[in-house]
Amino acid sequence: MNGWKKAGVAIVLALFVLLVQGTLLRSFLPGFLIPNLMIVLVTFIALNDDSVSGALVAFFCGLLLDLNSGLLLGPWSAACILIFGVLTTLQQRLFVESALALAVVVSVASLAASAVVGLLLWQFTGPEARIIPLILSEALMSALVSPILFPILRRWLVSRREAGLGGNRFRAART
Repeated sequence: MNGWKKAGVAIVLALFVLLVQGTLLRSFLPGFLIPNLMIVLVTFIALNDDSVSGALVAFFCGLLLDLNSGLLLGPWSAACILIFGVLTTLQQRLFVESALALAVVVSVASLAASAVVGLLLWQFTGPEARIIPLILSEALMSALVSPILFPILRRWLVSRREAGLGGNRFRAART
């Protein structure tokens, strides 16, 4: 699969993730048990795709979260691009084949994204300490589901040929 075709699949997957995270999970689970599946998707893309199409998908994921929140356009987009940028910079130094390492990376990414959004919204909403436990539980739940979701995402977004090459699987398709 080429990069743009993969980006199209990732965008459709992001729409599905938003549907699951924003409606289905909220219907059945209390708020503190809902993981941030979009950050899990952005983390996966950042660890596997350092191309322009990957950055655009990360931005689109953030834009979807912004539109879903109904507050302001931009905070989640900025957070997703920041997470994408930092993780693509560190992707060659991170070994995330271990479920524990993967969970740590996703939880840190979730905490960082929530911190960026909180800081960007602070000027409009003011500080709210009651949201901190929700952010921590969201990071924990995202970390718990990431070892389950990464193999599924790998199956959908990474071809067998690319998976066998190791390292940056998306870059292998361009060379």
